[in-house]
Amino acid sequence: MAAPVVERLLQLRKSSNEEGPASAGLFFDTAAENTSQLLNNECGAAFITAVDFAKNSSDFLLHFPAVSSKGASRAIVLLTKPGIRTIHTVAFGVVTSADVVLTKIILAEKYELEVVFQPSGGSIENRLLKADAVLVSGDDALLLERGGSELDLVDEWNDLTELPFVHFVCAGRKTEHSENISSLLHSTAESTAETIDAAAAHISSAKKIDAEITKNYLSNFSYILDDDATASVNEFFRYAFYLGMLPDIPDIRKFADE
Repeated sequence: MAAPVVERLLQLRKSSNEEGPASAGLFFDTAAENTSQLLNNECGAAFITAVDFAKNSSDFLLHFPAVSSKGASRAIVLLTKPGIRTIHTVAFGVVTSADVVLTKIILAEKYELEVVFQPSGGSIENRLLKADAVLVSGDDALLLERGGSELDLVDEWNDLTELPFVHFVCAGRKTEHSENISSLLHSTAESTAETIDAAAAHISSAKKIDAEITKNYLSNFSYILDDDATASVNEFFRYAFYLGMLPDIPDIRKFADE
């Protein structure tokens, strides 16, 4: 999802004769690992989920970039077992904490369902043997064959709130602010659209996916924490709090506001 941001950062760092994103203290890995790196002061900025931010909001502030999508982006999909009439159990593999919380919100608010989540390995088919539905996101959702019984959870969120869903925010420790990093990230977010083609080409080559399919997928995403994205994160926190998934509703604080 964030590939165009990484691509643009690499271009900007290269044009300024620097060594790459790492030389500016930026870090790219899973959201959980990124959060750990930030908490340990091992990087200056990284993409994390809104849930990660909520749990550490006293330590983190947000930068300008974010990763969000709207409508049927197929970024987070709930694939249900054929012929199932209701959902009691949801299996999941490599997904983020925000994916799980979003699924709970949609199923509770739109379908009045309270489900049990169970971690599960193996193929999607094997997971469906053990649960009523399988939660799939990221690359797995991109590669998912169409035509099954499924819910596009971003589309469901958009229908519920009329807002995009924010997959990742870009955070840094509030005590470690760097104007260099903030400036670089701001420039990156504003010009990410210029690198979708290059990012799609790299992904399609690495994962053996049709380049046009990859480009269409990446075109669903926006990379700026604008007013709609900020409102969406606030709504996400509000729903998560009232459903007992967060202890409170954290304030969204940005470096630009400090």
